[in-house]
Amino acid sequence: MKTIKSYLKINIAEIDFLQKNDSISFDIGKSINKKVKPKLINRRLDSLISDAYSKEVFLVISRFDREFPNKEPIEYDKNVNRNSLKAKNIDEAIKLIKNMDSIIAANVRMKAKDTIIKKKNKP
Repeated sequence: MKTIKSYLKINIAEIDFLQKNDSISFDIGKSINKKVKPKLINRRLDSLISDAYSKEVFLVISRFDREFPNKEPIEYDKNVNRNSLKAKNIDEAIKLIKNMDSIIAANVRMKAKDTIIKKKNKP
């Protein structure tokens, strides 16, 4: 808890919340070990405490934050159409995202900031 307090600079109410929720504290500890940015962890924790996230959503999104530290953070939106890519569990979702990244990397390269150039097929 001492590490969490110093890394996140959390207030008394957040400390009380974490002391009552060991699984959340443990998960945050894993995120700290993986060097997830404190600002992102704080934002996720605030969303959990304010009931914008359920505990399950927090744990899943937190795992994605750890698995993909150099990507834009995943944003949870309850109103998004659920007819998008589907995975049976979080491990399958992580594998799917990693496969998509390698497919995109093989076929597309980035130029400058936002310009995408399709790679030419090599014979």
